[in-house]
Amino acid sequence: MTCPRDDLPELVLGTLDGARRAAVVGHLATCEACREEVEGLTRVTDALLLALPEAEPPAGFESRVARAFGRRRVWPRRLLAAAAAVLLLVAGLAIGGRRHDVASASGPMRDGARHEVGYAVVSGGAHPFVYVSVDHWGESGDYVVEVIDRDGVHTPVTSVRIASGRGAAGGPLPVAFGDVRAVWVTDAAHTEWCAFRL
Repeated sequence: MTCPRDDLPELVLGTLDGARRAAVVGHLATCEACREEVEGLTRVTDALLLALPEAEPPAGFESRVARAFGRRRVWPRRLLAAAAAVLLLVAGLAIGGRRHDVASASGPMRDGARHEVGYAVVSGGAHPFVYVSVDHWGESGDYVVEVIDRDGVHTPVTSVRIASGRGAAGGPLPVAFGDVRAVWVTDAAHTEWCAFRL
């Protein structure tokens, strides 16, 4: 699979269909450049989503924005996604209102010594998923990404291979977003090697 760069913004936003999302997430496990792009897009998206108002944009907003861009120039999908995010932020600030409760969380993965060793994203959107990127950590080997729910139950999400301190993996969120308390990377002995706590 060649790098699916045009699909990465949609992966971060949770708008890819199931088959395409699975293919892109599988690609991320082997492509460092795409993992880094997803990590950057995730940070920007999280910041933008927290700023959105609770109210929906007025009827016809999308079509007016599309007409304003016109069809004179063909824009790359990545640039359009970034422009749309900025327009939504500006529209949200103009409309005003309370902050929108977004069913997603992201933050650093920390090892036992509390060092930041990677990044995790948990999304409870239309296609709930968990994504973990480890960049500066651990012994090479095979590990498991798990979510821990409010009752302390550990549910596996996917396996992740760490090589030279780096690895990434993701998969469907196996529990309700509101029940997630942490995301762990564990080994066969169920040792918590690094974690993101919500």
